[in-house]
Amino acid sequence: MHKIQPLDVGVFSSVQRAWTKHCDKQLANGVEIDCYNFIHKYMAIHHVITPELIQKVFKKTGIYPLNPSIFTDKDFAPSLVYSTTAHLPTSYPSKIPSSPMAASSDLEDDDFFPMAINEHNSESESDYLEGEISQ
Repeated sequence: MHKIQPLDVGVFSSVQRAWTKHCDKQLANGVEIDCYNFIHKYMAIHHVITPELIQKVFKKTGIYPLNPSIFTDKDFAPSLVYSTTAHLPTSYPSKIPSSPMAASSDLEDDDFFPMAINEHNSESESDYLEGEISQ
């Protein structure tokens, strides 16, 4: 819930925007960020985390100073996923329509697979296929 996660909502999102902008600029200049220069590159943007920003997001979410009116009963209600009440439809259809029976596939047609081995093929076709497979 965003109201009790001020760091995620305000601080870390600010860091993410600054980091993305910084990385884009570095890549445009041909600088690859790797494990050897990551800390140095991060130090260039860490200044976005300020005491003022942290105070602002805690105040905006109503956590400090405490603003009890920012939270409603709905904020503390259990989610439907974990609810102990069953959420079922009031009725079910008496008859569920079904699709028609599947027809035999056109892919089994001898015209599509002219060299397929089945009871209609001659021995010479079978010999031909065995020769093709072994090659």
